[in-house]
Amino acid sequence: MSKIINKRKTSTRRIWTEEERKTLSNMFPDNYTIDVCKALNRNYASVSSQANLMGLKKSDAFMKMELDKQGDRLRIVGEKGRYQKGRSPENKGKPMPIEVYEKVKHTMFKKGQATHNEKYDGHERISKDGYTEIRVKKGKYVLKHRLVWEQSKGTIPKGLILVFKDKNPKNITIENLELMTRVENMQRNTIHRYPTELKSTIKLVHKLKRKINAKEQN
Repeated sequence: MSKIINKRKTSTRRIWTEEERKTLSNMFPDNYTIDVCKALNRNYASVSSQANLMGLKKSDAFMKMELDKQGDRLRIVGEKGRYQKGRSPENKGKPMPIEVYEKVKHTMFKKGQATHNEKYDGHERISKDGYTEIRVKKGKYVLKHRLVWEQSKGTIPKGLILVFKDKNPKNITIENLELMTRVENMQRNTIHRYPTELKSTIKLVHKLKRKINAKEQN
């Protein structure tokens, strides 16, 4: 009977030395892993595994550099497929094939057709300043309180501004609107510091001045 000899397979695993770990720690964050492999004479799996065990990652600077390179590569590759300035599309001037038209005609916009979210004349919205705006025609909104005044009283004279008597921009009625100068409006906004009796007197004086100015203009 022949004698069977079992040969124990010897391990070829290389233990990482302190010097190798130090080199790995210095090189890994700012170099391609393949270059680290070459420097250490180790395979990719060994280097990647040891870096993971040591908690090593690529640095932000390296990642940014790599992203920039990838972006440049994509731009170069993409240039071949881009339309160059002045180049006409291959289907320009050619009628759409009938079979294609039949498939897509139900999705086409008819001439003059509005989009599903297009607003109507008279639609109201609130501006960033808290005032109500109203659409008067396609693409044009105006302040609603100005429109209400002009429809009832006419054009706002130059040098005067339109204000809300109760300072509530949502109370848009002709009775709650009045014209005054910017100076009067500033004074109006500061009279809250005075006693009630004096507030009433100041308001009457301003009202009298406006009437006098209106008569003088006429």
